[in-house]
Amino acid sequence: MSESISLENYKKAFARDGSLRDLYIYKTQRNDWECLLNYIQKRSDFTNILFVDQHPHPLNVDIQDLFHMASDHAVLLRIDANQLQLHCHFFEMQEIELDLDPRDINTDDRLNRLMEFMHDISVLLKKSIFLTPENMENVHYYSYHPETNEGKWSLPEWESYKLHSFKDIPGIIDEIEKRHRK
Repeated sequence: MSESISLENYKKAFARDGSLRDLYIYKTQRNDWECLLNYIQKRSDFTNILFVDQHPHPLNVDIQDLFHMASDHAVLLRIDANQLQLHCHFFEMQEIELDLDPRDINTDDRLNRLMEFMHDISVLLKKSIFLTPENMENVHYYSYHPETNEGKWSLPEWESYKLHSFKDIPGIIDEIEKRHRK
């Protein structure tokens, strides 16, 4: 990724609303996870920390062993702990899911670092990557598709919805999802 982007243009995706943002890569296998781990370990500008039951643990662990540990223990990998603070919990082998606190994407440099990470991982794995609101896999703030070398922002039009109470949120989310499916 060579083009720098401004957070000002994409601040809706990182609004402080009390929820996290997720990165998803679908249809993954063991070798995809291994490539991800190799990539983050080779990035000398990344500080990565693996926690097992909240205690630091060496990261030089086989991916299969990590998933096995995650079935009995709280396993958390913090990627780029000093800047992006991406979190991986090793939920399922078939899907890479990372989460981040949108408050950590607070400068152009950090946004560009996130975009670089997403682009690199997507190209490395030859799979599309999606930035979404927390637990909303069908609403894509950003997606990158390595086969077409295309990245696309699709930010919601929050201001076009009248929110009278928190009970309105599920209906608003349904409406947004319908718009994105068209």
